[in-house]
Parts: sequence; C-alpha cells; structure tokens
Amino acid sequence: MGERQSIQTAAGSQSCWPIRYTRVIDPTQASFNGLLLPIPGMTSSVTDWFCPGVNMVMKQESQQQGLSSVVEVSSLH
Repeated sequence: MGERQSIQTAAGSQSCWPIRYTRVIDPTQASFNGLLLPIPGMTSSVTDWFCPGVNMVMKQESQQQGLSSVVEVSSLH
C-alpha cells in the first residue's frame, strides 16, 4: 500500500489509499460453436484506489502488455 492521496471521484474529492498488486490470469481455452480457441495467460500491474470516506474502491488503474486502462465509479445512488 502506498501513501494516501486526494483523488477526484464521483463522490467529490476523496482521500484514498493506493493498493498495488500483480494480477496473473493463467492460460486457458474457450469453446465457441465447437471451435476450441486458446486464451493466453496475462499478467497485469494493478492499483485499486480505496476511499474510506465512501468505503469502496473508486478507481482501478492497470497496466498490461504496455497498455494502460482505468475503470472508475461514475455515480453513486
């Protein structure tokens, strides 16, 4: 876990903890209409931003094979 940081979220500015880990997905196979397709294994570096003020992860950043992606909570109901 890294140092707590202020980030903008759907709930406004929140003080959140970055939780960093490596996600490993093992290679497998999938069958589509009788056709067997290999699915390669993948390793990703992930950071979940846990915000105790709303008691949830509000953002997830990941890096996989040189590509970055971000998933954010867009609204709270």
